[in-house]
Amino acid sequence: MLRQELFWLRLKGKSGKISVNYNGFAGTSGPAKRLKLLNATDYATLMNERSVRDGGAKKYADPASFGNGTNWQDAIFNDSAFRYTHELSISGGGEKSTFYASFGIQDQEGIVATDISNYTKKNFRLNSTHKISDYFTFGQTFGYTHQKTKGIGNTNSEFGGPLSSAINLDPITPLVETNPALNTTGYYANAGIIRDANGNPYGISPVVQQEMTNPLGYIQTRLGQFEWSDDFVGNAYLEANITPHLKFRTTLGGKLAYWGKEGFTPMFYLNPNMKADRNNFSQIITDLLHGLLKIFYIF
Repeated sequence: MLRQELFWLRLKGKSGKISVNYNGFAGTSGPAKRLKLLNATDYATLMNERSVRDGGAKKYADPASFGNGTNWQDAIFNDSAFRYTHELSISGGGEKSTFYASFGIQDQEGIVATDISNYTKKNFRLNSTHKISDYFTFGQTFGYTHQKTKGIGNTNSEFGGPLSSAINLDPITPLVETNPALNTTGYYANAGIIRDANGNPYGISPVVQQEMTNPLGYIQTRLGQFEWSDDFVGNAYLEANITPHLKFRTTLGGKLAYWGKEGFTPMFYLNPNMKADRNNFSQIITDLLHGLLKIFYIF
């Protein structure tokens, strides 16, 4: 990141006509592959075989009635996550002054759980030089960058998250429980049940629990989570031509950076092991100020 900042700060305008340049890119991203997992019918059949082998009864009377069931990977993957970059620069000047200015924006949707997986970056650069007289030259560089990141948290570990849950949850559990006779009883009678826009609860597996939860319900608990940063970096110099072979320059530079995170987590009940009985809001802000003064001779 620092090398990139220094690169932009070194860019300078040239005397002559004003030059305008644009550089842009747009595209999509998607998962390279999906794991081949059992559908609901095959899963129920396998669970029946295991239960009978262990001396028990069949758990599911008619495995075929479940059909394909839920494909949890389809529920969390975005096959066309959009991303783009735009950069506009303007440069020019005359005999006394030159300048270079650029404006950029970058945005990238996440491949997994796009609602809570996104990266945005905006930046601005302004560099200029001014010949005050035959003896003195003044110059400055300034850059500002803002970044905002939404992350999906514990993405792929034994502690849950959308990826881990998508390959561990059973395909029999529905994405959303739409049966009125079921969606207000059992697990769904608990306070904090996460529901969709139609008031139906996101399915809760009675088989796979611990940290594995319905990824769509998990996404709803993290909509208010993001991290951000604001970085200001720049310097100014005054150069004096003492003689044709001796120059004197004074440079003053500095960097001011802020970064932090903000999070709102609502009261939720995703399964007996993953729940919160109250709303929670947190905010963290830190800053860094760094300055540098240089005085040197150029022979």
